[in-house]
Parts: sequence; structure tokens; C-alpha cells
Amino acid sequence: MRGDDAWGPEQILILGTTAPPEGESRVLPLAVEVDQNIWLSTDPTDASPAHVSMPVRIVGSGNTSTVIQRVLLVVETYGSDNSGTDDPIEIEITVGGTIVAEREIVDTAQDDFEAGATNWHYVEVTTPFTKAQLQANGEVKMTIKGEGKDAWNPKRIFVYGFDTAAGRPTEIVDLVSQPIWSGGRFSKDPSEGEEFKILPLS
Repeated sequence: MRGDDAWGPEQILILGTTAPPEGESRVLPLAVEVDQNIWLSTDPTDASPAHVSMPVRIVGSGNTSTVIQRVLLVVETYGSDNSGTDDPIEIEITVGGTIVAEREIVDTAQDDFEAGATNWHYVEVTTPFTKAQLQANGEVKMTIKGEGKDAWNPKRIFVYGFDTAAGRPTEIVDLVSQPIWSGGRFSKDPSEGEEFKILPLS
């Protein structure tokens, strides 16, 4: 921190973009801190103790056999008019026809799925799973819910698997990496988009 306007970051995720010789790039986690209570400021009266910096620790890249115990959904909505939605968005992960992780995101402290907003949502895992199981016989599905027929136009969609059920993960598995989402709008109105979409696995 270089000034006295205090900042209290709660969640920090640093991402890096790959540049493979073929195919699309992937956005992978490099470092993470979660559930922070450190405030940064050059003014010692802003927090006790005062901090002008904090570490953001490198996180391991999980593999296809890493057991996933929690899922993180990170999305960004286009900033143009009519891109955001007030309707709930649901993410559902199934393996072998069984739901292993699911959450319907209705309303939180964030500007959920509003135009220009970037959102961070945890998804509870009811049955731990691996990326290998997901790739072999599973899918990640996103659905727009409610009766409002209020279309949603996402710009980026990332889904990551954490190896811990709570707290800071030691490994993060890349499940879905869509730095530019090209799947179109979500809508319960068929003239505007599709009600649900199966997200491509990375």
C-alpha cells in the first residue's frame, strides 16, 4: 500500500494466462489468500497492527487425481446495457449422473451478475471428486433460474476445484477456463438465449 486510504482485501486470487502453441489459452491460479482480515494502509490508526504489505502465497497446481472438496466459480459480466441479470444462476456438477456439487446463487453482498461486475462464489461439494472422474463421466452445467426472463450475458467464466473444504487451499485444479465466453446468453426466453449450458472442461 502506498497511501493512507485503507484497503481490506478479503479474497485474493492471482491468475496467469498460458500461451500454448496450439489451442486456446487457459487462465490458471498462481497464488491465493482467502478469508483475510488484514487491512493495508500507511496510516497506523487505520488498523492494529498496521500493514503496508502482505504476502500472497503461491498455490500448487492440482492434477487430474487431486481430490476436490470445494469449488470456486469466478465470473465477469459484460458491461453493456442488458448484460446483467437479477435472476438466480445455478451451477451444478455431476459425475456418473450424481450431483457432487451444486449451488443456486440468489442474492449475496456482491453485485451478483450485474453489468460490469466480477463475482466470486463458493460452491459446496457434497461428494468429493476428481477432474479425471469429471472428464470421464461428468459435466458442469449452468442454468438461469427464476421467472423474470432477465437474460444474462457473461464475459468470462472460470471454475476451479480446491483441495480443502474450508480455508486456504494448497492445490487448485483448473476445471473450466473461459477467458472469453463465446457460448452466448443465458435466458429463459428462447428468443434471447438458452436456459442452460454445459460448460467446456479445460
